[in-house]
Amino acid sequence: MKIVSWNIRGLGGLEKRKAVGNLVGELKPFILCLLETKLQNYDVLLCSNLWGSSFHGFSFRPSVGASGGILTLWDSSEVEMWWTESREHVLWCHGRFTKSGKEFFVANIYAPCDDLAKQRLWESISERLLSLVGKRVARLRGLSDHCPLVLSANEEDWGSRPSRMLKGMFGSGFLEGRGGEVREYFKCFVFGSNFMRGEEGRGGEQNPSNDQFLLPPKLGGFGGEGR
Repeated sequence: MKIVSWNIRGLGGLEKRKAVGNLVGELKPFILCLLETKLQNYDVLLCSNLWGSSFHGFSFRPSVGASGGILTLWDSSEVEMWWTESREHVLWCHGRFTKSGKEFFVANIYAPCDDLAKQRLWESISERLLSLVGKRVARLRGLSDHCPLVLSANEEDWGSRPSRMLKGMFGSGFLEGRGGEVREYFKCFVFGSNFMRGEEGRGGEQNPSNDQFLLPPKLGGFGGEGR
C-alpha cells in the first residue's frame, strides 16, 4: 500500500504536470493526493496526463479563484473507491484495497491560512474522525516545504522470531552501504565464525556463561582496536 501527498502549488503548467507524471511512474502509488492545484476545472484528459495510460479514477474539489484546489487520483486495479465527498477544505475518500480487502478513509486536506479558520477546520475533522473509530484513517496534507509525502506499508512476512530481525535486515537493504562491515559481523553472528563469545576471565580464558557477543576487531569491538 502506498499513498503520496504533494502540495504542487499550481497544476496549470506543463512542467508541473510532467513532474507529477514522473512521480507516479517512479513511485506507482495506490492513491495520489494533490493540493493547491489552483484549478477550477478537471477532466479525464488532464488526469490521464498525470496518471498515465493505466486504469485510474479521480475526484476533485475546485479552487476558489487562484486559491486552493484539491485532486485525489487512485489506481483502479489496486483500489475500489466506494464514495468521495467534497467539503470545505477537505476531499474525503472511502473505499478498500482490493488485494488485502482492507477498508480505508483518506482525507485530502488543504487548510486555510487564517489561524481561527484553521482551528475550526481541525475541530470539524476531529469530530469526523471520532465517528470513524475503528476504521483505517489516513490524514494527509502537503509538507511545509512542498515536497512529496509518501506513506507506504509493506506487509511482507519475515517469519518467526528470532530469525525475523536478521532476515528483515538482510532482505530489506538495511545493511547496504555500510562498507560490508556490519553485514560481515551479522554473518559471523549467524554462522559462528570470526567472533568471540563471552568475556575474558582473569586468567585470559573465555567465560561461556556470559551471553555477551563481542564485535570482531574491524568493527571496533573488544576483540581489537577500533577505527
